[in-house]
Order: sequence, then structure tokens, then C-alpha cells
Amino acid sequence: MQQNIQLQHILPCFEGMIPSTIATCASDGTPNITYLSAVSYVDQNHIALSFQFFNKSRANILENPMAQVMVVDPQSMAQYLLQVQYLRTETLGEVFNKLKNTLDNIAEMTGMTGIFKLQGADIYKVLQCQASPTEEPAEVQKYQIGHLDALANLSQKMANCGSLDQLFPTCLKGMAQLFNYDNGMILIPSETPEQLFTVASHGYHDSGVGSEVTAGEGVLGLVAQKQRLVRITHFARDQRFANAVHNTPQAELTPPAITQNKDIPLPEMADVQSQLAIPLISQGNLLGVICMESELPGRFVIEDEYVGTVLANHLATCMALLSTEDGESANLSTATSIQSQVDNSSARIKYYLEDKSLFIDDDYIIKGLPGQILWKLLQTYTSEGRSDFSNREIRLDRSLNLPPVKDNLETRLILLRQRLLERCSFMQIEKTGRGQFSLRITKKLLLSEY
Repeated sequence: MQQNIQLQHILPCFEGMIPSTIATCASDGTPNITYLSAVSYVDQNHIALSFQFFNKSRANILENPMAQVMVVDPQSMAQYLLQVQYLRTETLGEVFNKLKNTLDNIAEMTGMTGIFKLQGADIYKVLQCQASPTEEPAEVQKYQIGHLDALANLSQKMANCGSLDQLFPTCLKGMAQLFNYDNGMILIPSETPEQLFTVASHGYHDSGVGSEVTAGEGVLGLVAQKQRLVRITHFARDQRFANAVHNTPQAELTPPAITQNKDIPLPEMADVQSQLAIPLISQGNLLGVICMESELPGRFVIEDEYVGTVLANHLATCMALLSTEDGESANLSTATSIQSQVDNSSARIKYYLEDKSLFIDDDYIIKGLPGQILWKLLQTYTSEGRSDFSNREIRLDRSLNLPPVKDNLETRLILLRQRLLERCSFMQIEKTGRGQFSLRITKKLLLSEY
């Protein structure tokens, strides 16, 4: 007699990488087998199936609550048979919301909102779970939630960061080193809640710092707008599912993509197949989005969702803390002599009032509020001969109309520093202390406003 297998030891089977099937019987004994769009792990004794359409399987279950579900491990290809009994249908609560979010994510990213509408989460008791008798018995790989030592290590490093400048790279590099999340990015809300901009990235050929995303568009925009986690295990699988429901040829639909800004492209991978994007929320406020990507299907499983959520919550807490404890000097900066050695060459700086965009020698640098801040700094630099500034000074400048959220300024300064490092060899913003920074410029500047 085969040993009964615990559900928590076969968690990858519930990722949907390989379609599951359910076998049911009508009251007269007529069998029916169909594919399932989602099988969700509830606990060690229960699973949930999505109720979307009143089909033959659903009708059979209402007549005869006993069924058999087959799930497949995408790593070992081992098949497992679950003898299940229908208990109830839930239309509210955690299980329902989890299934609903999964289907909503697929629908919104494939333009099929409303078609995948979830009517309920059918809860089944798992009476027995065994390896499929059609295969040689295989040793069950026990998948367990772990990484506690790595989580403790990285959370301590993040807690030791004294600024957002340190926090963002510490988080992304730590996730790559400790959890093999090799490609990741962090986005922060712009001055309007409808826009996000990339403030840090890791593992990409181009950093994409300064790239923008519109709320509601693409995966990142969806996470920001709905303020909910999105985990995609297989873009191609989700697309095939959408095609099957909509009955359209594959060529008519394109894989979901992250919306890209016309000026600065988002960090890109050649062929993203898995994605985990999590909102950064502190005290009910959206502070940003963190996203991990992989070219491997099924790279992010339920364990990564738990790990990512813990790290995202800790990152949001650190961001909120650093934004309120800026340690700035109470006094405004006073004029100081320019320490940078200026050569005889010059650079033309163009600033456009319409969208606050700034160009250096016709090379686009930044726009919006960060562009306005940089323009203000350059005006002061050229008119007063001053290169040292403070965060407090900028916040008190009424002409900038800064948003009330304090961490907005620090993230914009981080963005400016990174963009200048990437795009300009003769102009840098150097942090000189908490709430203090300096402009280092080695060319004569010619300012023009349009």
C-alpha cells in the first residue's frame, strides 16, 4: 500500500506550471475529466479550485461530491493523485481573494477583464494523496518554507543602513546574493500617484534609473494601482490559458510586458518568464514597488512569495523610518568656494518649463520634479558660485512646490545622482553628510531656459 503524501511536501504542484485535471462522476455514474485553471493549496488537508463557469464538472460535484485531482511537479514531472471531497463554496475571505487575484492578474495583463470573473472558491478536503500508480514510485522531495537565517542576515544589513542611498542597493544586492534573485528593481511614486519611477536596479545591462511606469499599465503598474502582490510563474502558460478561454489564435495576443517610458527604458531581460512584484506599503501608504524577474519559468514559487513579502515589508518600514529621521542640520548652507577644478571647456544646459525636462549638450537627463530640482541647483551654482547644499534648504524653497511626503526629496536626489553618474562625466552630486550634498562640476556651464 502506498504511503499517504503530505500536501506541504509537493507545493510546486500547485503553481500551475503544468495543468492539473479533475475527474468527476454524475449521479448516474457518467464520468467527466477536464483541465483546471487553478488549484490552490489551502492547508495540509484542503485545496481550493476556482469556480468560474457552470460546466459539467461543477454540475457533477453538486450531485456527487467525490472527485479525483491529478497534479504534476514541474521539476521532477512526478504525478500525484488526490482523492478529494467537495465541502463548500466561499465567496469571501482569504482563500477566495487569493484565487481572485490570480485570475484578475491574468485577465488584466491579457486584456480580458471580466471574462475570468471568479464566482467562488470551491473548498475540497483531501482524503488521500499518493504518487500516480502509472509511474515508478519516486522519493518525494520535501519542500518547506525556510531561509530564516538568510532573512535575518539581510534584514540586519538593511536595518543598519543610514540612508536610502545605502538601503536600496543593500536590499537588491542582498536578495541576489542570499536568495539568487539576480534581477530586481525598486520603483518609487512620482509627484503624482499615477506615475512610478525606477530609483534602483540590480542585474540588468542598463540600470533603467529614471524610467517611468503608469499606474494600472503592465505588471508594475498593476501592483501599484491595486496595491497587491503579483506572482507570475510562466508568462507563456498564462498567455495560452487566455487564448484558450478567448478562443483566439496565439498570434493575435502578445505576451504581457512592462510598460516602457519613451525617454528612459525600464531595465530589461531578453525573455522574462517569471516575475514577482510586491507593493511597498507602510501604514497604508504606497511607498513603491519591488520586482524580481527571471528568464526561467517557475522560478518564483510560494516560498519566494513569503520571502519576498517579508523583505518588502521590512524595506517599506526602513524607508518610512529613514524618511522621518533625516538628521539634517538646523542651519541653511552658506556660500562656499567651489572646490572642483573647472577646465576651459563648456557644456550647454537646456531646461524646458513645459515638462521640466533637462538636457546636457542635447543628451536627455531627467524631467519632472527631479529636473526642476537640478535646474534650481545649477542656477544657484552659476549665479552665487556655491556648490554645497542641504536637503532642508531645498525643502524650504517655495518655488519648487515639493510634495509633503519627506522621503520624496531624498529619492529624487538619489535618482539625480544615478542619472548623472550614468550620463554625465563632468557633473556629479556627492553626499557630504546627513542631509548635506555638494555639486562637483568641472566644466563651464551655459544655461538656457525654454
